[in-house]
Amino acid sequence: MFKRLIIWVVLVLMFCNSLMGNIIDELRVLTESHNDRMEIVRIERIRDLQAELSQFQEENELPWFADWVITNMFDYEKNIEGMLSVIILAMPRPAYGELTFYYNDRQYRAFAFLGADFGRSINYLVEAVQNADFTIIPYSNIPLKRLAVQSGLAEYGRNNIAYVQGMGAKMNLMAFYTNIPLDEDNWREMVVSEHCTDCDICVKVCPTGAIREDNFLLDSHRCLVFLNDNISREIPDWVPSTAHHALSGCLLCQVNCPLNDGMGEVVRLTFSEDETKRILAGAPWDDVIGEFRTRLDRIGITRNPVTVRNLRMLMDLQDEGYVPCLFRVNHE
Repeated sequence: MFKRLIIWVVLVLMFCNSLMGNIIDELRVLTESHNDRMEIVRIERIRDLQAELSQFQEENELPWFADWVITNMFDYEKNIEGMLSVIILAMPRPAYGELTFYYNDRQYRAFAFLGADFGRSINYLVEAVQNADFTIIPYSNIPLKRLAVQSGLAEYGRNNIAYVQGMGAKMNLMAFYTNIPLDEDNWREMVVSEHCTDCDICVKVCPTGAIREDNFLLDSHRCLVFLNDNISREIPDWVPSTAHHALSGCLLCQVNCPLNDGMGEVVRLTFSEDETKRILAGAPWDDVIGEFRTRLDRIGITRNPVTVRNLRMLMDLQDEGYVPCLFRVNHE
């Protein structure tokens, strides 16, 4: 009798493990059918990340902004109770947006990051997990790039950006806590792409010297993503005017990176005289609806007031003869 009970328990466990494997395999197929990619790791890896970053912080003299990010930006505790695993999802996005604005009978140019369709991916993934009778909670206030790299989904580049096979850096990351059991995962140490070993293109094209040849760690306080992405902070005088070309941050290291060759499309968006006047008027955006609002949301104007300031700056520079350009260098 006891022997039969043991056999029955083993069979039940094998069946349950088979079900877990099936749901994970099904989710992989589902995400790839939507041109996304995923990995899944045990929930304990969130604690591992926290410990690793704390140790990294103690052992390295970090730029103050990087130190602040590690200390203040992430919340490792929220939504973790009862969860057993973490899905990390990579979603393709356009290479960038090439923007044209008309104002006072002049044409102005700018570039912008365009994000992935988060709503589409969240909707199908949440529905699939819930239909399998599991709980799923979208939550991304954790170190997404590091999670993606150590889960096996991505690799780091010299520019400290994560790259996913088949997407390059032209993707966004999203995390989901779930109660899908997971006995093993593919957790690994930090990995830097082998392509970066003999390549220094991003070092050469960085307009502010934020990417260093002698140190993998980015000088984050010199990066345009930091310097022109806060409305309360003045852009330092030492930043050359030729560094400015995007509504927020910079795109040069990504545009020139060989790992991004052929990844993502360039989306061209045009804003009429009346639309540009409304943009320069700034928030609130309650009166902006329809297709115009959709375009503004895509380039981040409605979410971050600094983009309006940066657009004004780019227009002033162009009035003085400057032409924003995402130049490309020869990979050979």
